[in-house]
Amino acid sequence: MKFPRIDLKKLLLYLLFWGVFFYAGLEFFSRTEEIRVIDVIYTLNFLLPFVFVVSVHAFHLVPNYLAKSMFWAYGLTLVCLLGTVYPIYNFSFLLLSEWLFPGYYLVGTYTPFEVIGFALFFLLISSSLEFARSWFDGLRAKTRISELENEKIATELKALRAQVNPHFLFNSLNTIYSEALKKSDEAIETLNNLSQSLFNFIEEGEGNNNW
Repeated sequence: MKFPRIDLKKLLLYLLFWGVFFYAGLEFFSRTEEIRVIDVIYTLNFLLPFVFVVSVHAFHLVPNYLAKSMFWAYGLTLVCLLGTVYPIYNFSFLLLSEWLFPGYYLVGTYTPFEVIGFALFFLLISSSLEFARSWFDGLRAKTRISELENEKIATELKALRAQVNPHFLFNSLNTIYSEALKKSDEAIETLNNLSQSLFNFIEEGEGNNNW
């Protein structure tokens, strides 16, 4: 069985994202100046449904639907995903908390609409981070492509100069020009222009240190 490749940078970004909101949740739910064990447990239970929704959205919906312009599939799947938020929220507080942390008697106090609102909030913030990250990655990729193209042009120009040997041609054309002075004005003008072009070519190459 072949598992999908995990984007480690993206994974680290979301770990940092949830670390920030976990700390914010501790500060919000704490009823005392000190953070107690029950505050940690309550924050974990509260964030669980939103971690699920945001993770599915970021690692499945975005790359498989949104990035491929499958907007109908993305929209329908997102609606179904949001429909799971409140059931998971209830599961977290009614069953999971009692199983993992017996004796704490944690109770979820938010309504379905409030829970969905929280989910939309987390999706909006995480999507903004994701799009910003993609934009910066795209910008770096374009810059790198431009650098590679410039390097390729410079390499090809250097190879061309090595093959043509402009100094030799320039000296040769000067000799031909001197010999042609007695014969044809048209030949003189043509050779003079070619000689000047090669001279400019040489001067430009020396100025750029490319050969």
